[in-house]
Amino acid sequence: EKLSLLATLPRFLDMERKHGSLFKARQAEAAQVAGPMQAASGARYGLFASLRLGMSQLIDALATRVRAVAQVEAGAVVRQITLNHWPSAISHQPSAPSGEVAWTDAHGDQRRTSFSGVILATPAYQMASALQSAIPTAASELAQIEYASSAVVVTGHDLHGIDHPLNAFGLVIPAIEKRQILSVSFLNRKFPDRAPPDKAVLRTFMGGALQPEMLELSDGQLVEATLSELRSIFGVRSEPEFAVVTRYPRAMPQYHVGHADRVARIMECLKPTPWVALAGNTLGGVGLPDSILSGEKAAERIWAAIGTG
Repeated sequence: EKLSLLATLPRFLDMERKHGSLFKARQAEAAQVAGPMQAASGARYGLFASLRLGMSQLIDALATRVRAVAQVEAGAVVRQITLNHWPSAISHQPSAPSGEVAWTDAHGDQRRTSFSGVILATPAYQMASALQSAIPTAASELAQIEYASSAVVVTGHDLHGIDHPLNAFGLVIPAIEKRQILSVSFLNRKFPDRAPPDKAVLRTFMGGALQPEMLELSDGQLVEATLSELRSIFGVRSEPEFAVVTRYPRAMPQYHVGHADRVARIMECLKPTPWVALAGNTLGGVGLPDSILSGEKAAERIWAAIGTG
């Protein structure tokens, strides 16, 4: 009801504009596809990809590469960014500091560091706090981006204790069913070597924008709610061999209607300060590829502003 189609699924908007409806667009696409793919429908699940040892591999590799060439302050909290204002961006000298960042290190000590360029890759509400005094117009827009929280309950099961064959990759549950869970992903079906042949790993998602009250439950209560739904939907009869709960408070930005216009206003606010860039899933795309692209664009923006060639 609130999400912007332009900001979340722009391809659907293009399809509707070109063909008049999504149904007609799908018919037109199907007519152009020959062979066995003609009868296919839904998402192309061959696009599923991950890292063999999990997504932490990516973070570990990035940390190793960055620590080889730069100083890393893990566990630090940025409090405020202060900018040195020149009459115009043209008069900015690359060798001069562009501003200072006030931050608290892992030991609780307050520190300040000068910078020539800065990239903020935090949630929007943290960007807003850091930029409040430096670029208040951008901070105001960023502060209005809402976030949803979620929890993921990962459980391991014996396949012989599940009535459903789990012959799919998972399911998404419509809100009209009024269940306590949002979706379930069959991890061992999506990726090989995630479980022994006679076992199943289920990732159950809870909370979100429609059920924020679920995050108020304890870990034990979340596990019990998950198992109750899994019994009801899949006939999971046996107790799980393990259950792990992970919480993501205020982690998913909500691209409400007007989000694209808000992003345009934020970028306009940043024009006078090309040595300040934003990255992450705040502005355009919550997935990993979109976040990587935003980081590349942010780096290019900073290099264009302060690079000496």
